[in-house]
Amino acid sequence: MLLNPDTPEEPDRRLPGIPDSEIGRRMVATDWASTPLGPVDGWPRSLRIAVGICLNSRFPMFVWWGDALVNIYNDAYIPVLGKKHPGAFGQPARQWWSDIWDVLGSQVEEVMVHGRPTGTSAPCW
Repeated sequence: MLLNPDTPEEPDRRLPGIPDSEIGRRMVATDWASTPLGPVDGWPRSLRIAVGICLNSRFPMFVWWGDALVNIYNDAYIPVLGKKHPGAFGQPARQWWSDIWDVLGSQVEEVMVHGRPTGTSAPCW
């Protein structure tokens, strides 16, 4: 079952198919206007699509968006976060991953600054 925000916005300005799940409900309940991302109806289509794909995946996924790398993740990613959930949702990634930012920071730079894919063969958490 999918949740739909009760807003009169154009369909293409809403998030596609928010799942009826813990994170889906958190997604709808979050005051996005008070985050660096701003209100959902102002999000670029690419962010709305990325979030829709992330939220509906059964595999652990997250989206870090914008200069602040605002953290949006799906239900399958909750175990990866451990005690960082639910506080990390909708917040800048760096503040929640400060304990391993020495590893993550360089990976983020590879993607965001140089446009190169990156990853690790072993979890760093």
